Amino acid sequence: MTVLPWTYRNYRIHDQFVLVATAVGIGIWANNNMNAYEKNEPASPEIYADTDSLLLYGEIALKKRAWKNAISFVTAHPYEYVVHCLRRVVTFWSPYISFAKKYKIPWLTLLVTSIFSILILRHQWERLSLVYLLIGFYLGPVLFIAEPRYHLPTIPFLIIIVSFSFNYLFTVLYQKTRMPDMA
Repeated sequence: MTVLPWTYRNYRIHDQFVLVATAVGIGIWANNNMNAYEKNEPASPEIYADTDSLLLYGEIALKKRAWKNAISFVTAHPYEYVVHCLRRVVTFWSPYISFAKKYKIPWLTLLVTSIFSILILRHQWERLSLVYLLIGFYLGPVLFIAEPRYHLPTIPFLIIIVSFSFNYLFTVLYQKTRMPDMA
C-alpha cells in the first residue's frame, strides 16, 4: 500500500509494471560480474560505461539487460559468485560507514554477543524461530548486493537474542546457587 503511488507513477512513465525502482538490475549486475570487488569497489567500470546506453535503450531495457548479464555471470562463474557472496556477508555485517568511529565498538560487541547467544540458545531455537526468520529475511540481499546499512534493521532482533541468552544464563546460575547441596 505504501509504494502504490510510486508503482502507479512508474507504470505511467514506463508503460510497464515496475514495483519500486528500475535500478535494481544495474545494482545486481554491478555486484555480480568478473570485475566486482577489485580495488574495494563492488561496481566495475563497464557498468558505468554501459549506463551511458540508458539514453539509447531506456530504463526498462537497461534493467532487463543488466539482470540478464548478472544471471549469466552467476551461471557461468559459480565459484566467483560464491566468493562475492562471502565478501558481501562481511560487508553486510561490517559497521555502518557514516558513524563508524562511534558505532564500531558497540556494533562489534553486539555482533559477538549475538553469535555467542545463538550458540547458547541453540537448543531453544523454537522459541526464537520468528526472530531468526526475520534476521534471515534481512540477509536476503547478500545473495546479490549488500551494504553495511542493510544490517541496521537486524539490530533490534540481535538485541532480543542477546537478552534471551542473558536471561537464560542468569536463570541457570540462579538455579545452581539456590539448589541445596546434596552431599
